Amino acid sequence: MIKRIVVPLAVAGVLAAGCGHPLIPAADLKPPAKITRPTASYLSAPVGPYTVKRSVLGVDLYAPRNYTQAQTYAFGLRTLSYIKIVLHAKAVGILWDYYSPSRTTNVVRATKQGTLTVADVMTLTRIAKRLGLQVEYRPLVFIPSHPVNPWEGMLKPPSQQKFFNNYFSVLWPYIRAAQKLHINEFVTATEMHGLNGSRLWKSFFKRVGKTYHGVVSYAAFFRDYFRPTGHLLPVRLYGMDMYKSFPFNANASQAKLTAAWESSFKGVPAAVLARTALDEEGISARDGAYRNPPNLNTPGRLDQAIQVRWFTAACKTVARFHMRAVYFFKVNLADNPAEPSKALSVFEGRKGAVAISACAKLFG
Repeated sequence: MIKRIVVPLAVAGVLAAGCGHPLIPAADLKPPAKITRPTASYLSAPVGPYTVKRSVLGVDLYAPRNYTQAQTYAFGLRTLSYIKIVLHAKAVGILWDYYSPSRTTNVVRATKQGTLTVADVMTLTRIAKRLGLQVEYRPLVFIPSHPVNPWEGMLKPPSQQKFFNNYFSVLWPYIRAAQKLHINEFVTATEMHGLNGSRLWKSFFKRVGKTYHGVVSYAAFFRDYFRPTGHLLPVRLYGMDMYKSFPFNANASQAKLTAAWESSFKGVPAAVLARTALDEEGISARDGAYRNPPNLNTPGRLDQAIQVRWFTAACKTVARFHMRAVYFFKVNLADNPAEPSKALSVFEGRKGAVAISACAKLFG
């Protein structure tokens, strides 16, 4: 998420229809001036053998609020069937929200209205597994009180130890559920840019791994992944959210856009690429979106070719560099794909959905 423009309507986390990645002002995209990085560098990432037999096509299923058990089951059956049958995905990322009251806080909390319960997450997991989908969990954290930028990447808690303890506490029931249901991967954090240099991540990942024995990973903010600012946290398998902007007009060719995507990853060691998944990938079907991909709610002129070329470039890049997976953002849990929203960020019922389904053939 650099972040998808998300519009929190209340601390409860009820979000606007068609919500996207929370806005990061340009000034906030720079690395923190006083960040203290661990001694391990980008180049010290694991370099042992790791082979991707086949890249995985995934789609993010996002619950922007809590629902009743009956709603969760009905919505989940509808959207997960769409993800499996129409989009031809092999995996689903289940996303839900937590909240922090400010940027400088040690608090992370679930809310009754805004956070999908662990029972409902388990319901969705069981439906997905019955459909033959791989499952990963990826919780999000928002700062709904901030008037401009609710992005979790701006979190700078006064006590990192207290923050990590609180964060682990709200994750704990979901960690146990992940182990009980044997999901494929738990993406324990998403784009926590302001905490990227914390020395406490290693112990946090180990603490998660004592209960959940699957893949423990995190999704990096793309500027914390790419050189020269790239710095990867101490996990075996990586994730990142790709919202890099490109100075292209709407008529830019597929070849030109794909080349720009691939060029972005060329400085990354092959051993790191093979361990990397694109955990979140999205763009509006809007003229001008190449220049500001994360702003999914920006109004404009509908141009379906924008989504098609962007999604195709993502898949071709993942295939070329033999990356682990790509997860397209997003299908909302309560969506009815047969009657899709007209929001520009939506790909359901549009050519963008066809582009996503074509990735399955590209990945073999």
